[in-house]
Amino acid sequence: MTSADPILASNNNLNPKFNDYRSRVMLGELPSDFLRIQLLESQIYNQLNAQLDIQQNPNFLGYFTITIAEAKLIKNSGPLGLLRMDPYVRFQVGHVSYETPTATGGGKNPQWKASYRFNLFKGMKRIHMEIFDQRSFTEDSFIGECNIDIPREVFEGQTYQHWYSLMGREANANENQGDILVIMSFATMLGSISSSFENPSISNSPTMSSLSSQSNSLGESNLPYAVEDIKTIEEMFPTIDRQIIIDLMGKYEGNKDIVVNCLLQNSQS
Repeated sequence: MTSADPILASNNNLNPKFNDYRSRVMLGELPSDFLRIQLLESQIYNQLNAQLDIQQNPNFLGYFTITIAEAKLIKNSGPLGLLRMDPYVRFQVGHVSYETPTATGGGKNPQWKASYRFNLFKGMKRIHMEIFDQRSFTEDSFIGECNIDIPREVFEGQTYQHWYSLMGREANANENQGDILVIMSFATMLGSISSSFENPSISNSPTMSSLSSQSNSLGESNLPYAVEDIKTIEEMFPTIDRQIIIDLMGKYEGNKDIVVNCLLQNSQS
């Protein structure tokens, strides 16, 4: 009797498993909501109500946005400054702290272009910023730091960008280690709360419809936002009703960034 070929037997055992995996593969066109954020209308209004509660806090100032753009450092790491660094930034404003992604291989000219938005309350006036060189086998190496007082121009509505000097910590290294470019902006929540946002159940009521028709009759020139902004947000959130986006844009006076942030926060909650 001839014994069975062990390699052939092994291949036969793999075929059912391969066919099973292949049957799970989706062929053809992807669905329109593939990798899209899906939110329920109730989630949007619940999140909006939560944000409105924050606005009623007497210590709430508004929404602060900071962008860590890039840095120009004096030297690389290592005894002779020959090792190319992988820098990242860690900063804190009040109780809020963030860390940028690592600019791998960024060396003396790292770029992050990382933006962060958070609620700003009274007392949160200064930003403490540190830069580190990420190491694989040892503790991350400190590069420099700076303290930034939020400029008056930011609170006046201007987008403010400035190069800030980075200083060392040790006595023999307490000198300029380079500069970092920081961009800041600030937005307050203006306008009254409409009844439609106080009660999500009446979002399709005649009051909401009449408000929508009135806004349409005023013409695009009187709207606080561009039609292109509505289309952009619709593409980002295809499952959200267009009227909800329009209502939010009207509420936040055409600030597209705040509306997108509101919708993203809902998707993460």
